[in-house]
Amino acid sequence: MGQGDNLRSKTAVRWRWPSKISVLALCLIPAVCGLTDRALGASFISTPSGPCDAGATTLCIDDQPGDRRFEVRVQYDTTQGGGLSGDGHAIPLASLGVRHGGLFWFFSSDNPEMLIKVVNACGLDQKFWVFSSAGTNVGLTTTVRDTRTGAVRTYANEDLTAAAPVQDTSAFGCSSTSSSSSPPVAQVLDSRADFVRWSAATMRPEPSLGSITAKTIPFVAPAGAAACVSDATTLCISDQPDDRRFQVRVHYKTAQGGLSGEGHAIPLGSLEVTQGGLFWFFSPDNPEMLIKVIDACELDQEFWVFFSAGTNVGLAVTVSDTQTGRSVVYQNPDLTAAAPVLDTAALSCGSVAAAGRMAFVGQQDSINQIYLMDVDATGAGANPTRLTSDAGPENYPSWSPDGRQIAYQRDLDGSAIYVVNADGTGQRRLSPTPGFDVTPSWSPDGTQ
Repeated sequence: MGQGDNLRSKTAVRWRWPSKISVLALCLIPAVCGLTDRALGASFISTPSGPCDAGATTLCIDDQPGDRRFEVRVQYDTTQGGGLSGDGHAIPLASLGVRHGGLFWFFSSDNPEMLIKVVNACGLDQKFWVFSSAGTNVGLTTTVRDTRTGAVRTYANEDLTAAAPVQDTSAFGCSSTSSSSSPPVAQVLDSRADFVRWSAATMRPEPSLGSITAKTIPFVAPAGAAACVSDATTLCISDQPDDRRFQVRVHYKTAQGGLSGEGHAIPLGSLEVTQGGLFWFFSPDNPEMLIKVIDACELDQEFWVFFSAGTNVGLAVTVSDTQTGRSVVYQNPDLTAAAPVLDTAALSCGSVAAAGRMAFVGQQDSINQIYLMDVDATGAGANPTRLTSDAGPENYPSWSPDGRQIAYQRDLDGSAIYVVNADGTGQRRLSPTPGFDVTPSWSPDGTQ
């Protein structure tokens, strides 16, 4: 869904040299961030030409399949590092089914710094929209050209200034020669707050979560589980080449249209980006989230998690370390613009020999409730976290054999058996209503 009326401004900046120059920037209110007209976009007309000609530094974006209507180029210039300048290198996403957008990298091919998209909103307001976000504080000039009409739109960022995301909903007019075929209005509105960008730095930044809340919970009961297995809704991110150490899943739910479901993963390994990936929610050519896990073990014994989601739907983002069994869950309230996350204390590098995780019953206000806790090889526990938010008493937690779910007894208007995912999502009742069902246990294969 779109950004709604919940607008905010938040900027956190750190940078590193020489492998990356990085920034985290969120600005949805131009006046607050001091953006100039040039930063928001300047227009002029060039001579119309044939379709865009893709190259190492030229990204071609389709309106209709294969028409290569829009041409995008980026130049960077900075006094940092003794002075660097050049052209951004394009990473098309068409091979992944995303034809309306793409990536650019500046300093390292496995670290895309800019995500940009052109959205056909002709059926809504007779405009093409441009959205981009660049995780950097270098000087930038981004040029987007409509090859069919010759119209050109430029966006600039001053050197040593955090690059604010561009959300230009009046970038190009829909000419009389524009295709009458445009996406459904709901899909267009879903893109309105697209592509607020994350980034990383070697100097440890202050953790930035914005509207997002985070909690650390176990994902599997035993440590040393098998590597992540990719599927339609599971993104696997590697630490070392092809170790598929981290598993990422996203659940969304919103009162807007009453929609809910699992985010669909778009791996970037085929583009040689192994430490991050994309998720889409409502349309496969409209990725809504860009997420990355960074190894900072030599710096502070932590893995860092960075992501941004251009949406205001409710989110539960679960990042799990399959080698240690640790997980972290990020939650965004529905109808709240999701702020970029820069979590520099996401997952401890810890030993893979940790003993595992424990589910137990604790009391709060004299009511039994289910908690999860890390347990190390000595038997010491740490990080107790409540699993559910049930109002009634909870008892008898039982792990599924694969460590992904917990069955438990809930005592409210009788007793019933419930199952919940180990990240706290997907709670469901198994036993009939009314009933008196107690002390659940799993079959050896976990199917019942």
